[in-house]
Amino acid sequence: MQPAPDERPEEVAGAARGRLEVLLGIAPGVGKTYRMLARGRQRAAEGCDVVVGVVDPDAPARTLAMLAGLEVIPARRLEHRELVIEELDTPAIIDRQPSVVLVDDLGHRNAPGTGREHRWQDVEDIRDLGIDVVTTIDIGQIESVAEAAETITGAPILDRIPERVIDGADEIELVDIGAAELRARIVRGELYPVDRARSMLAGFYAVMSLVALRELALRFLAHRLDEQLEHGLESEYAVPRAMSTERVLVVLDDRAVTRQAVRRAAILAGTARATLAAVVIETPGAEGRSREQANRLGDNTRYAVDLGAEVVRYAAPDLVEGLEHVARSRRITHLFMTHRSRTGVFRWAHSSLPEVLAERLPELEIHIVSGPAAERTGVQP
Repeated sequence: MQPAPDERPEEVAGAARGRLEVLLGIAPGVGKTYRMLARGRQRAAEGCDVVVGVVDPDAPARTLAMLAGLEVIPARRLEHRELVIEELDTPAIIDRQPSVVLVDDLGHRNAPGTGREHRWQDVEDIRDLGIDVVTTIDIGQIESVAEAAETITGAPILDRIPERVIDGADEIELVDIGAAELRARIVRGELYPVDRARSMLAGFYAVMSLVALRELALRFLAHRLDEQLEHGLESEYAVPRAMSTERVLVVLDDRAVTRQAVRRAAILAGTARATLAAVVIETPGAEGRSREQANRLGDNTRYAVDLGAEVVRYAAPDLVEGLEHVARSRRITHLFMTHRSRTGVFRWAHSSLPEVLAERLPELEIHIVSGPAAERTGVQP
């Protein structure tokens, strides 16, 4: 009798539980499967007993060529709605008892008749018997960030991996390539038929979507590291605790360029393992916002939340007083704000907002994000 998915023994029949190594990507096509097979080939060359449990048969030819020289456990063939479906053969892997098994697409939903609804449940069973697993996932498949990924891409994510499974991973590696290279792979037809390239590039693989997914992945990894440091856990990402004391704040308003500031703040927060907050300063003049301005501010606020920011609202007589209070009270080390052009006599007679804040908070690093000229109009305090 198999244990229920939530009843995971640390040891089974005296064997230590197998390690879980996760290769994380922002989207299909970044090279997770290739990296997994390359890692398997390296382990095999070092004398480790490695088998391939399952690999996406539609992977690029360059990736499938990496199967050469590796032992592949034949897929379990099932009939479902007059279709023959190939699934991970967990019993065969357990009978074979390798040291390491390579399992592509951890979030995959199994066909009826396999005994488990999701592939991650099969992997948990395999690990229970002391077998190490190297697997692949996309950031949007993780349950805690799936809704944010849906907001970013506009595509539903039906198959999700519980947070506890990822929390139990011994190693997570981000397989990272630039948005331009990933989009070039789409154009070359390496991932989808060429006739679908245009719609994919305009939709799921739009530049801003890929940038936001990358930032989401960085934020997830940074949060995981912070939790490990806080609990004193040994980690392959271990860094001095002082490196997790950076605090990033981004100023929210109703302009489109604000999203660029939020993205840049999230990138810094992710790479520096910093906390991220987004602030709305409610000044007396804020009551005069139009409905359109209020809607745009709401959209920017939700975008900041999607990228992992804690939203703070603070009422103050003016923007300077409000930002100074929030920055001091939260011990902010980096402030991101958008640039506004100042014209006429005001430009010469008054210091800009960044200049005033720099004088009052000399320890604060201020990052000014500039957008198109049309986005920079308006008088800045």
